[in-house]
Amino acid sequence: MKRVPAMDTKYFYTLGLGKAYGEKLETLAAFASYEDVEAFATMLLRGAIDQMHKDMAADLDTAGKEAGAASGPASPGGTDDDLPF
Repeated sequence: MKRVPAMDTKYFYTLGLGKAYGEKLETLAAFASYEDVEAFATMLLRGAIDQMHKDMAADLDTAGKEAGAASGPASPGGTDDDLPF
């Protein structure tokens, strides 16, 4: 049986998956030899959150680079708004 480390109880969530996803989760856990379906669900959710967070950071990084390139270089005064002050 595979084990997942315990997590901080401050971030404890109860999720209602419904019948269809509950059955899918149980089937996947059994296939992966997990007796503890909740631990398996935790592992899956953590992986999904890590991937989504990584994707979000990459999207924000790309958007920031594109915004910087679109505004052009800053003027000698240190801003790019053409205001004298």
